[in-house]
Amino acid sequence: MHALIIKEPSKTRRINEFVQIGAPLPRGECFDVSQLLLVQEDNTVLQANISPSTLWPDNSVKWCLLSFDIDLEPGEEKKLSLQKNRSIPLQMTDRQFVVNSVDKKLIANTEHCEFAIDLDNYDFLQAFNSNSELLIDQGFCELTTSNQGELSAHIEDFSYATRHSQHRPLFAEAKFHGDFKSTDNEDIIRFESHYLFHYASDTVKCAVTLHNPKRAAHPDGIWDLGEENSLYIRSFSLGFKPAATTSLQCKLTPESGWQTIEPG
Repeated sequence: MHALIIKEPSKTRRINEFVQIGAPLPRGECFDVSQLLLVQEDNTVLQANISPSTLWPDNSVKWCLLSFDIDLEPGEEKKLSLQKNRSIPLQMTDRQFVVNSVDKKLIANTEHCEFAIDLDNYDFLQAFNSNSELLIDQGFCELTTSNQGELSAHIEDFSYATRHSQHRPLFAEAKFHGDFKSTDNEDIIRFESHYLFHYASDTVKCAVTLHNPKRAAHPDGIWDLGEENSLYIRSFSLGFKPAATTSLQCKLTPESGWQTIEPG
């Protein structure tokens, strides 16, 4: 029905790599995305969340959004096809991805791990394995500016959602918005933090965006980085520490290699 090619371009091994891509469909081909499956070359189904983006005038699906995890070896190319569910046998599951807010913490349970994020002071996350043993102790998020010194992050609002294929949970997304305030409660920097928790996995992905809420002034069209609303960030730190008996792996960018973090 529709062919997709996913290629690893940077010679990096990728495990549970999150992919989100749009796919067009012919007019009149599909009226219900629950009929669609993402199929690999060996005819096995790759679990994916498929949602309609736009419709044709006859209300058939014109574009759909595919969200899924995939494993790729360095330089590997995989061919996928978007097909209607006609004859491929599927096994249903009643498992659920549990995400909820408890005691001022957001809890995401992937069945392999339980992650906890403080909903007041943003300090990255804690993690526990399936036996409730601590894997990651409380983390930290710190920012230092030229004239405010070291500032801590505070969460103002958050949202979360789980994504499923037709047959099992896939991942959960969580977004946090907040700020770094001065000692006199002035907003210095706004931030948005985005998490992706993978079902039946101990992998979590996080991205943080910083924003200066003050409008820059450009008198006479000059971009003066020293004007009063400009902000000089000396350092920004986001991190965690492993529990006393646990080593962890992390990477700073999708293209970088995995680094082992030893306890202590």
